[in-house]
Amino acid sequence: MIRDIYIREEDGSSNYTDDAFDIARTFQGLVEAYIKDVESDGKVDLRDLNSLLTGVVTDVILSEIINRRLS
Repeated sequence: MIRDIYIREEDGSSNYTDDAFDIARTFQGLVEAYIKDVESDGKVDLRDLNSLLTGVVTDVILSEIINRRLS
């Protein structure tokens, strides 16, 4: 079963579900902890880190989408 992230309204608008807020809070905490870990040896350029992590997250999700469709 797929959990919905959005509540889609008939008027075309949408809102996050409670699950979506939980997912976002959990991921936020993981990213905050990761930044602290990465910066334990010195500060990094957060704009560069944002670009890097955005690409990584996109790659992981796209790979999972492909794997699910192939299975």
